[in-house]
Amino acid sequence: AISRESEENPVSRIGPNNAVYVIYTSGSTGTPKGVIGLHCGAVNRLNWMWRVYPFKGGEVCCQKTYLSFVDSVWEIFGPLLQGVQTVIISDDAVKDPQLLIEGLAANHVSRIVLVPSLLRLLLDSFGDLQRRLPDLRLWVTSGEEIPVELAKRFGQAMPEARLINLYGSSEVSADVTFYEIGGDPQEKRVPIGRPIDNTQVHLLDENLQLVPVGVHGELNVGGAGLARGYLNRPDLTAERFIANPFRQGEVLFKTGDLGRRLADGSIEYLGRRDHQVKIRGFRVELGEVESQIKGLEAVSNCVAVLREDRPGDQWLVAYYVPREGDTVSESHVRQHLQSKLPDYMVPQYFVELSSIPLTPNGKVDRKALPKPQAEDNLAISFVAPNDSLEMQLTKIWESVLSVKPIGIMDNFFEIGGHSLLAARLFSRIEKTMGLNLPLVTLFKAPTVELLAKIIRGKSWNAGWSSLVPIQAGGSKPPLFFVHGAGGNVLLYRELALHLGNDQPFYGLQAQGLDGRKPPYKSFEDMATHYVKEVRSLQPEGPYYLGGYCLGGAIALEMAQQLVSQSHEVALLAMGETSNFSSAPAVLPFYYSRRLQNLMFHWQNLWTLPMRDKLAFFSKKSRTELERAKLKLII
Repeated sequence: AISRESEENPVSRIGPNNAVYVIYTSGSTGTPKGVIGLHCGAVNRLNWMWRVYPFKGGEVCCQKTYLSFVDSVWEIFGPLLQGVQTVIISDDAVKDPQLLIEGLAANHVSRIVLVPSLLRLLLDSFGDLQRRLPDLRLWVTSGEEIPVELAKRFGQAMPEARLINLYGSSEVSADVTFYEIGGDPQEKRVPIGRPIDNTQVHLLDENLQLVPVGVHGELNVGGAGLARGYLNRPDLTAERFIANPFRQGEVLFKTGDLGRRLADGSIEYLGRRDHQVKIRGFRVELGEVESQIKGLEAVSNCVAVLREDRPGDQWLVAYYVPREGDTVSESHVRQHLQSKLPDYMVPQYFVELSSIPLTPNGKVDRKALPKPQAEDNLAISFVAPNDSLEMQLTKIWESVLSVKPIGIMDNFFEIGGHSLLAARLFSRIEKTMGLNLPLVTLFKAPTVELLAKIIRGKSWNAGWSSLVPIQAGGSKPPLFFVHGAGGNVLLYRELALHLGNDQPFYGLQAQGLDGRKPPYKSFEDMATHYVKEVRSLQPEGPYYLGGYCLGGAIALEMAQQLVSQSHEVALLAMGETSNFSSAPAVLPFYYSRRLQNLMFHWQNLWTLPMRDKLAFFSKKSRTELERAKLKLII
């Protein structure tokens, strides 16, 4: 019967857009969803690998990834379709560093794909990887971000091997970009590199507009590697696979990952969009917090999370693992972050662990991280008030910050304070103690102890100056930033901290905040006064000026006056500043921004105690009226 059948090969009816596999991925949500991968994506990924990293004679590959994960496709078919030998590493060996190393060495494996967590485990377990694995010349990391310090350690341990960083997801045939890491990387973060063949990566804002070089945006991927979508999930497919605004009839996949394009064209990964959190109105990149902690040589691994164990009670928590043989105190980690990050990005709790819990595929299991205990909060040791003044101030601080107990050495900004709470604090001090202190007093006195000292010495009653030293020291030319519509310059504290101790930074606060001198009513008068203040500190240029919102427009007028006086202005930085010289063109933008501001103030209003709501509403109403008058003058 068989002899009667044709000897010709069967006709294949499989095309590029047919499904090649369905792989379930939980992503960051924890809910499994089936990704329908296509033949065209799989073949494109394989062809790229064979072209860029071709196999050489005598190579041996290994298959160690669970078949339910997309990396297993390339581990199996990459070498198989090229006739390259592959050995299978058992699940037990993958979980045991000793068995894994023995298996790789015995089979002379020449290339491996692994997550950075497993690479770290191997480096921590063996100080002589080069000797143990002389044949393993190509190491590929994927699945999670690889820290710079881990890449440096690899370069020192395996100087003759190559280390490739791949980025991607199951929805885009596993890999989208690649970057070969040098033996001694100098970047602050390891880039994910450039797209593989027939793949496009667009960095877009929330309106699907391209962002400039250096500005963060969401990674949207197009090209041959895209999956068809999610199995039996048309709603989720429509949400994540969107129409390509740059190529009609094509599709982009919204990865949910953030990144920015560097000057050389490569891309830097900045973490998950759902790992970008807001605390007290500040946007915090958890990946940046983790990156700074991992910069400590004595820290082996870490993860940062935003916890809300009780409704409305949000805390930033850092979990870290000391390197074997090293001791790392919580205070040391805290002080390191305080020197590198703004206060609002420094975690309230630090928890030391023996290891970071992982999911079966080697990624961080955030749900398994333990709840921090009270003793994990190692802010400066509690120091009780010494007299009635410090006791009175402490009670006001505890009431405004909703934190108990507060010691006289605790820094206002490090225990949850920000500009809105600062205004509430000084309003409460004025009502309770009859003292009208300028907000900028917090720059000099961010603790109860220092504030009490200023009040006792009555130095807050000194002559008023618009020029406020936020960061007075440093060897670089000073920066002068003008207040926004609110008049105070507290919002520039984080910027000054970010620029470092070597950058002098001065704020220009509005005249009239002290309630004594009348405020200026025009940009020109404000600018003339601020130029005089700036020149009292720095008589000659070049000048470096800036401002946020309204402050940008005032800084522009200052620059024009300085140039007219034959002074050089080397920098004029304007943040979210409107151009009111062409009213019709900016009216839609203007009213949009006013609506955003209204929503922002409305949210702040509802966070206040009832007794403060009326005062806040009255203050903001007066500000808007003054702003409207100013618009008419302009």
